[in-house]
Amino acid sequence: MKDTLRASYDRSANTYDRDFADLQAVKYEAMLGQNREMLDPIVRAGGRFLDVGCGTGLLAGWLIVRGVCIRDLIGIDLSLGMARMARSRLRIAVHGDKDRLPFAARSFDAVLAFTALHIWEASEAAALGEIRRVIRPGGLFVVTVLARRFSESIERGIIEAGFTVHDRRPCGQDVGLLALAP
Repeated sequence: MKDTLRASYDRSANTYDRDFADLQAVKYEAMLGQNREMLDPIVRAGGRFLDVGCGTGLLAGWLIVRGVCIRDLIGIDLSLGMARMARSRLRIAVHGDKDRLPFAARSFDAVLAFTALHIWEASEAAALGEIRRVIRPGGLFVVTVLARRFSESIERGIIEAGFTVHDRRPCGQDVGLLALAP
């Protein structure tokens, strides 16, 4: 299944921005634009951010347009085609798997996962465990899930991974959660 998903995203890398930029922008605004009080202190402190499922790096472009200068924003995507496209927007874009993040423990102040966590459901728990591993104590975790696939079990899984959920809200076609690492 992951190979099929990877191949699909590789094929759509060149048209992804055209097809999904507007949909993603709604999510970014709902989760980050409307929560600047949680984001800004991390940005001002020079915090390190991880964009899980970074795709073509649309999030980085959205942040720049809004004047949010994240000095250290790193992306990871299952699709090599997407990761290659993201390299023009991100300091580093890694081709890799959210279930086995190639980063040291406690190396990020914030982890952002827009419509990426549930794409491959069988590995949701593994991905949450990896995100928990790489985020620093008190770190910000922002995640969105397609509304049609959202369930209480997703939120419960985030809590069971050790996060404290502070907010749940609709964000376009997704449901978004803001959480903090212990």
